[in-house]
Amino acid sequence: MPEFKGGMDKFYARLNRIPYTFLDRMSECQGRVIVMLIVEKDGSISNLKVLHGFSAEQDEQVLKVFKRLNKWTPGLKDGKPVRVLCSVPINFNIKDS
Repeated sequence: MPEFKGGMDKFYARLNRIPYTFLDRMSECQGRVIVMLIVEKDGSISNLKVLHGFSAEQDEQVLKVFKRLNKWTPGLKDGKPVRVLCSVPINFNIKDS
């Protein structure tokens, strides 16, 4: 499996800093956003897409952060880099913000 350069703890720490949009917080919109991406053979990411979100504004914030997280160690199969499809769930809860 691919791994974020700097470690997955650093990756998840970056995700925890995704801004919770003001309107969503005030409207008490909360839930899980699921992001799909492909980690390419060179460690870059492509096909970044929100599969499940709860508002267009929040989805935009999530994608903005993911676009900056494009330094990955690619997945390997038989010792050779391969493309890997990944999905990442992110929870947004009013009580956590």
